[in-house]
Amino acid sequence: MSGLHHAGSPLTGDALALVWDEALAAFGPDRLMLGSDWPMTQQAGGSSGVPEVLALVRTLSEHERAAIERGTAERVYGGGR
Repeated sequence: MSGLHHAGSPLTGDALALVWDEALAAFGPDRLMLGSDWPMTQQAGGSSGVPEVLALVRTLSEHERAAIERGTAERVYGGGR
């Protein structure tokens, strides 16, 4: 979940909730992962909205959070092996 921020619109949980819900329904937590929008967020006023965006992840179960926060990336990128 990255690259969703558009210049001129705030990076908030409310602004991204609809996209978040659609992506979660379409792909499920085992096919989503967090990603950084840096340096694009710097061009749009910084990363102050990141905690709000992460709050969307905190609404999920422990298993779902683990998949999105690290499990998918470990599976796709090999977990540093």
